[in-house]
Amino acid sequence: MQLSQKHNFHGNKGVPIYIFIAQCEDTMKILDTALYCRKRLYQNVFEYDLPLFNPEPCRFEFVSRDIPEHANPWKESFRQLYRGVHVRPGYQDLKFQGRNISYFNTVQGALDYADERGAAGAGSSDGNNGHSALVFLHAGTYRGEFLVIDSNVALIGAAPGNVAESVILERESESTVMFVEGAKQAYAGHLTLKFSPDVTSTVPHHKHYCLEVGENCSPTIDHCIIRSTSVGKYRMHGRCDKLMLCAHSCILYQVHNLVKIILLLTQ
Repeated sequence: MQLSQKHNFHGNKGVPIYIFIAQCEDTMKILDTALYCRKRLYQNVFEYDLPLFNPEPCRFEFVSRDIPEHANPWKESFRQLYRGVHVRPGYQDLKFQGRNISYFNTVQGALDYADERGAAGAGSSDGNNGHSALVFLHAGTYRGEFLVIDSNVALIGAAPGNVAESVILERESESTVMFVEGAKQAYAGHLTLKFSPDVTSTVPHHKHYCLEVGENCSPTIDHCIIRSTSVGKYRMHGRCDKLMLCAHSCILYQVHNLVKIILLLTQ
């Protein structure tokens, strides 16, 4: 049957139903296109397979592509994470039209920039409504950098698939990552922390670790993999005299309000 305005099939406000359906289809196509474009932009910048939300300091969580609270979770995730700077070798000198994103070749370069920007911010760690400075580490192995975290900065891996397996911080001497006084709301997540001392070296390494947490700081360690060929994998100072490790399941454990460990994998 060929529909026409002679037939009494009407949608909203008397619009013939076939026109109403066509308008709905056009609207859905526009929405699908917008969703696809936002997803593609998000994945080009952050590389994640799913939207990542940062609802509060030291808390990051991947969410479903379809959540009722947000019509476009890719767009919302992009908005929440856009303040971050990126460690992505080879991108530092590249310019992208329409993007105000800072890239660095080294982790230390990104940390120094975040500290400088934080010092210029008003009333928060980096001038972003109370959220800490945010540094994304893209896929790769970062060797040799001596990383001492003394501020409220969040270090998080950025890669498709298993993020922690794809982003590796590795050292052969000294501890791989150290949190010291000043890192009261620091964060390290979705990373592999690896300590691989040279067995032929005469320099003692039994007092160095993948992860070292000093006094008067309370970092959150989230979904990290700890790998060490030395005696120790981690070390806690001060009142951090308890630490629960979980090899294959997710835990949230707080040690005297100082250290939070969320899914800490040891290998």
